[in-house]
Amino acid sequence: MTAKGNAYRKKERAFTLVEAVLALALFAAAAVAVSQICVNCLTAVDAPDKQPLDDLVKEQLIAAALGISEYDKLENGTDVDAFDGNKYKVRAYAAPTAILDLFEVEIVCSRDGGEYRTKVFAKRNSSWYENANDREDIIKDRTDLLEDRRRQWEAPQ
Repeated sequence: MTAKGNAYRKKERAFTLVEAVLALALFAAAAVAVSQICVNCLTAVDAPDKQPLDDLVKEQLIAAALGISEYDKLENGTDVDAFDGNKYKVRAYAAPTAILDLFEVEIVCSRDGGEYRTKVFAKRNSSWYENANDREDIIKDRTDLLEDRRRQWEAPQ
């Protein structure tokens, strides 16, 4: 055999670029189809456990808790007639964070059938501080921290 014959046989055995791209496209389409089938099966299995209004009611109760404007009224809560036809007592407990006007809010929604709890972070104005001086204390602490950092900073040389 000649050198030309060996080169011809090697070329004959390899896949062309078009064949490789076509195989990859077919594999990707099959993978997408299989993943969709799996997602649909899991959704169908989860569907009987979930009631359609659950998420909507939870959003309504969280919005009611965050709509309470004063700190003193948070723990007393408010009554909410929810979309699911039930009446809920919504209470909230807010704790200020180190970030000005950002609160960690624990929301407790209760009714005869049980209780729902969740925690969210909410940006509120100064009316949610337990003491009027708390906000000023946080501002002073942050200002002092920034001033200390500014004094310690050295310009690059």
